[in-house]
Amino acid sequence: MSKLATLFSFNGRIPRSQFWGVFYMLILLTFIVGFPFAFMDAVVTTPTVGDVDILGLVGFSLIILFMVVITTTTVKRFHDRDRSGLWALISLTGIGLLWVIIECGLLKGTVGPNRFGENPVYRKAVTTPSEK
Repeated sequence: MSKLATLFSFNGRIPRSQFWGVFYMLILLTFIVGFPFAFMDAVVTTPTVGDVDILGLVGFSLIILFMVVITTTTVKRFHDRDRSGLWALISLTGIGLLWVIIECGLLKGTVGPNRFGENPVYRKAVTTPSEK
């Protein structure tokens, strides 16, 4: 599976480093994309089609895209902790978001395989006697 496809998949497990990498990537992209949008909105008359603000529509679409990526990443971290991806819903509450950051960003995943797949950190090559 390509790296781009893994951003949109709810299957499998990811290590903490990948969780933080995606998190920081989204923050960086928010600044890279957000500042020009904010500048254009403040300085330039934004183009519209009918009553629809084009920049607003593009910005809203990017927010939805980023939310999908952070949700899939969070679900896969919960999978690494051998928990259901439904635990990601707890982030919708204030204190729950803090718990998600602790659970997904700070605590180690399950050692060895679990019901969601192999350990993403300690994947060991399995050799058969015929391969020796």
